[in-house]
Amino acid sequence: MALKMKRSAVAGKVPTAGQLDLGELAVNTYDGKLYLKRDDGAQSIQRLANAGQDEGFENLNARKLTFDNLEKSGLAGDGDLGFDASQGLILYRTQQGVDGAVTVLDGANIEAGDGIAITNTGLGGTGTQKFTFSATSGLPSLSAGASIRSRVDGRTNTTSTSWITRHTFEFLQGGTIRVVHDLMRSGNSGPQTRIRRLRNGSWTTIATYTATTSWVTKTADVAVKMGDQVTVQHKGATTGSGKDIQYHNIYIRNVRFQTGGADLYPGISKAVEGNSV
Repeated sequence: MALKMKRSAVAGKVPTAGQLDLGELAVNTYDGKLYLKRDDGAQSIQRLANAGQDEGFENLNARKLTFDNLEKSGLAGDGDLGFDASQGLILYRTQQGVDGAVTVLDGANIEAGDGIAITNTGLGGTGTQKFTFSATSGLPSLSAGASIRSRVDGRTNTTSTSWITRHTFEFLQGGTIRVVHDLMRSGNSGPQTRIRRLRNGSWTTIATYTATTSWVTKTADVAVKMGDQVTVQHKGATTGSGKDIQYHNIYIRNVRFQTGGADLYPGISKAVEGNSV
């Protein structure tokens, strides 16, 4: 079977359906275009190529498209999509309310680390240069102050020489919390109180106080992070041994966690007061 072809060297010349038989090809050597006749009940002319590139697809289905680079400089129409190796996908759209103005919505680069940073969003002057998302609880930061947020005011005492917890708080917020309490002893020196912080499974003693025979108020500003636990403890003391042993009481009262006015959000089943919500 011989392949039949017609040729034209006239720029822009396209054959008509009446000029080609089915199976016959026409080539325009000036334009570099190839044509054939199509008959699906209605005859038409289909263009196959332009300078070696397939074009004129009405519909295209593909599992994967791979591009080396699609230059963004030629994008000018609303909805035009391009790709740049360093910037990713670029979509042009007409700026709302400004006829003929064109802005660029750039594909974002996402960096993982301390939170998430999305960059390269400012191409064309339409966006911010960097969005930064930090991994926080979203709750207000704490600062030390006079606003009581959690308390155990009742007085208690013990002669036990083991540390006993009077008040503890698990924190959902970061910042600084003020820890206040009153202490007093009976008998000889020795009874004490202390403030401790638990962070990532490790205890740190923030302060230790030795009681006197008069009530004294002690205050400590403690830096906390989300997940920390702060505890106020007390213990008595003994002197002598055997039948001569003497027990000395530690008294503790008004144990309070205070802020500079910020709400204090409770951890596990902890009573709070004075919050704005």
